[in-house]
Amino acid sequence: MSLVKEVIYYATEESIEGKYGEFTELIKTITTYSNNFYKSIDKNNGAKEEFAFMIPNLLFYMAIGFLQGIQKQDQEYNTMKIVHKLANTTQEITAKIADILIDEEHEGRRKEIFNEDIKIPIN
Repeated sequence: MSLVKEVIYYATEESIEGKYGEFTELIKTITTYSNNFYKSIDKNNGAKEEFAFMIPNLLFYMAIGFLQGIQKQDQEYNTMKIVHKLANTTQEITAKIADILIDEEHEGRRKEIFNEDIKIPIN
């Protein structure tokens, strides 16, 4: 999140005053939405995975839209270059989240296997 905030901070330097504040308000909206979504998750369904990826993806797409909305032709930064940088960072973050979820799933299965009763066939 800090990279996105930093990029938007510098991108809004040449924009109308208050644009960075508008962006941080949008971040608060995403956070509130995410928190409310978490409260509605049933721990046994796939919504946990959806929740895990929610903030990085929403933040990425919001940043793209925001940058497109404030870009002027004479600005020194190249929006597509920034979008690619944010896309790469978001991909790295979501890959780490996926690894955590996979590890968590394997740990749960490992516990199941070792906690099962051993059945010995009687001949």
